[in-house]
Amino acid sequence: MEVKMKALKEWLKQQRELNDLTQQQLAHKLGKPLQYIEDVEHGDYRLEVVEFIYYCQALNIDPHQGIRLIDLDPQEQNK
Repeated sequence: MEVKMKALKEWLKQQRELNDLTQQQLAHKLGKPLQYIEDVEHGDYRLEVVEFIYYCQALNIDPHQGIRLIDLDPQEQNK
């Protein structure tokens, strides 16, 4: 599961960079402190579902793409 969470945080960072946003600019769009973005991108903070959706909206990206990165197959869910 940690591998998938790492892939998700890297995807969020990549999407921010593709949108030519600094961490500070994204923090401003979300009304959050810079530390929030840094913590998300370093994996020190895991977004809750609603936060994830707002984060994606601020980046103008489809949250479904990120969810596909962490979609667990049925055998992994039982571990």
